[in-house]
Amino acid sequence: MLMCYTHEVRITDNRICASRAPSSYVQSAIEKVYRSVFLAMMIVAVIAFVIALIFSYRLAAPILAMERFTKDCVRGIRLGIFLETSDETEKLADNINYLVMNCKSDSAGQ
Repeated sequence: MLMCYTHEVRITDNRICASRAPSSYVQSAIEKVYRSVFLAMMIVAVIAFVIALIFSYRLAAPILAMERFTKDCVRGIRLGIFLETSDETEKLADNINYLVMNCKSDSAGQ
């Protein structure tokens, strides 16, 4: 039971008297609210951090794969990049594969 009344009104002898509730009740209620808000903010921050980690990995993984492929290509290991995404990274991987195939055919023709 939360006792958080800030004013108490009493009618005595045809007079209205207003008195304040003890400040300890009000302060303890405010502290409970602050604790609840702080706890909720911490939970939201942890969830947001986990979601950010997941999305950053999903965004960076194809780019890291293309970086490894280009380094392997420079060393002479020419395989190919195979990404199964439906965004710009798959188009970039296809363009890199096309570039490697053209460089391979140009070097074979010379």
